[in-house]
Amino acid sequence: SSNYKTLAVAGTHGKTTTTSMISSCLIDAGKDPTVHIGGILDSIGGTTSIGKSSYFVTEACEYKDSFLKFHPYLGVILNIEPDHLDYFRDLDHIYDSFLHFSDQISPDGFLIGNADDERVARLLERTNRLPISYGLTSPKAVWTARNISFDENGFALFNVVYNKKSLFRMKLSVPGLHNVSNSL
Repeated sequence: SSNYKTLAVAGTHGKTTTTSMISSCLIDAGKDPTVHIGGILDSIGGTTSIGKSSYFVTEACEYKDSFLKFHPYLGVILNIEPDHLDYFRDLDHIYDSFLHFSDQISPDGFLIGNADDERVARLLERTNRLPISYGLTSPKAVWTARNISFDENGFALFNVVYNKKSLFRMKLSVPGLHNVSNSL
């Protein structure tokens, strides 16, 4: 709906975790978003929560091009890899669908993408939307993490870095390096 500022998270994998992280940040900030997630988020007591603000956070799944029904203000693309080959002809077909998704972002909106993924990095270079890149290894990433360490549970502690300037230390409550990337 045009009454919402939609934040749609797309990618071959990591959508549920990243959508949950974004939703939790907005909830903790008192923004009261409407949320639709493909998994259960404890803080909303399920998969869907109707908020009172104009924010709508959702997963945007590429299967059968269902994510092309969204026209988000902010689109996130985590990765583009071979998947759902019962529907997509090949990786080029998948890439073209993600390209179409990025073109559907509001003209005054943003495309956030993982610069560590070669195909997503290519989309960031060609988008007509404001691109915002993140990543752990790509020199093209504007947002990154440095001084990463892990506690005994595998939870990361790291510096969040924007434009080569360290902003703050972050501690995650989920394990794995992939979640450092998801959190960015």
